[in-house]
Amino acid sequence: MKRRLAYHLMPPRGWMNDPNGLIYYRGEYHVFYQHYPHGPKWGPMHWGHFTSRDLVHWQEAPIALYPDRPYDADGCFSGSAVVDPLGRLVLFYTGHRWVDREKKHVRQVQCRAFSRDGRGFEKDPANPLIAEPVDVDGGHIRDPKVFYRDGRWWMLLGARKAGRGEVRAYRSDDLVSWEAAGVVARSDGALGFMWECPDLFALDGRDVLVLSVEGPKGPFVCDGERSVTGYVVGTWRAGLPPAGQAVLEHGPFVRLDDGFDFYAAQTFLGPDGRRLLFAWMDDWQGPKPTVDEGWSGALTLPRELVLGPGERLRMRPARELVQLREAELINVRHWLVGASDAEMRGVGTRGVGIAESAEVNEAADRAAVAVTRGDRLEIDLTFDVARSTAHRFGIDVRASSDRRERTRLLYDRRARRFRFDRSRSGIVGGIREVSLSAERLRLHLFIDRSSVELFVNDGERSFTARVYPDPGSDGVLIFAEGGAVVVESMRVWRLKDIWAGMPQ
Repeated sequence: MKRRLAYHLMPPRGWMNDPNGLIYYRGEYHVFYQHYPHGPKWGPMHWGHFTSRDLVHWQEAPIALYPDRPYDADGCFSGSAVVDPLGRLVLFYTGHRWVDREKKHVRQVQCRAFSRDGRGFEKDPANPLIAEPVDVDGGHIRDPKVFYRDGRWWMLLGARKAGRGEVRAYRSDDLVSWEAAGVVARSDGALGFMWECPDLFALDGRDVLVLSVEGPKGPFVCDGERSVTGYVVGTWRAGLPPAGQAVLEHGPFVRLDDGFDFYAAQTFLGPDGRRLLFAWMDDWQGPKPTVDEGWSGALTLPRELVLGPGERLRMRPARELVQLREAELINVRHWLVGASDAEMRGVGTRGVGIAESAEVNEAADRAAVAVTRGDRLEIDLTFDVARSTAHRFGIDVRASSDRRERTRLLYDRRARRFRFDRSRSGIVGGIREVSLSAERLRLHLFIDRSSVELFVNDGERSFTARVYPDPGSDGVLIFAEGGAVVVESMRVWRLKDIWAGMPQ
């Protein structure tokens, strides 16, 4: 089990993909997820279930939904959760059936199940609540997001029509009878042929629609991706003619995460009003070596959302995650890397004595200072870009002793570009690069046994990636090229293994 994560949500066994039904109910956080319990590959979807009282320590709950009815026999697909006027926890999901042997055409209907204790769920005898519409391509319409607004209940569904993705709205007064309320938003052609997992919410005075897109084109695509998650910001308008239609007047689509393994993001309100998010920390294309260990897939850490300058969504690690800190390993300030030996001795000896462990790779004309080791770490590192002279600098994590394996986070000061490089991260590959201009560069990392999550400058950018290096590749190094870099501050914590001692 060398790749099992220490503090992320992952299936105890079998397959995991989309997070579903995120909600805070009766003093507990509930995270449901797409799950196939009988093997580590995608199969007829169930709803797995975790609960937590603090958003950090989780318990596995019994499987909530099984594909056991004629309308959902091939899968209980993604959806959402609400609390109804009777105080019941209600799950809305898509019942999925294949209608041909080639599995090109589907029958997808919208259903619900309810629970009074947050554990056992009963499917509604009235299912399906919304039958398959006749005008969608191949029957593709799914992933109900239900919310209350403007004095009534709304449901958004992702759909495919005439080769383009769209989001459709339905409205209800009782959560049982639903009436079509039009197309909320539609692809312009470049933005994919199918929209999945729609999620509309108000944030900081604006309306945000998060989408997971199949078949994006042009500037939204990196390295041949077949799917991407992003968002648009705008204004929700309901009750429009004809027949009280709903629409979102919105701006351009923006990627939500610049990394490799981030899809099907869903949000919910915490008990204090924060907008929180989980996403599937994997993708449909990349290698999945954990299959050999009997499991596949994981969820990101919980993240807080705020709307930043230019109406850009910012994701930050949920503040509760400080509870994961087991021991502080590094705490230094005002440290120079890539300078002369005398300069390094003069400024690098505070706190933990990093200067004594300095390793300089002269052959590569690069200073590389070994900082610590570990495969479950939180690192909060700030570079003073304005006072640095190095052309390029950054941090290597999950590095081998010879540095042939490493995950590299690099800032090019002259080009004003940031790079997340996992071309030497084991059996995966790829590079993600974005434009980034900064006088100070804060990198907030969460390293787990087979993942790296990075938040840049308080969520201005984020990168999510699975990595699969050798277990012994656990070094952390600061490097500088062509000059010196000023480390304004660096703190490192070893993080808990929340699953230690639990059956696997």
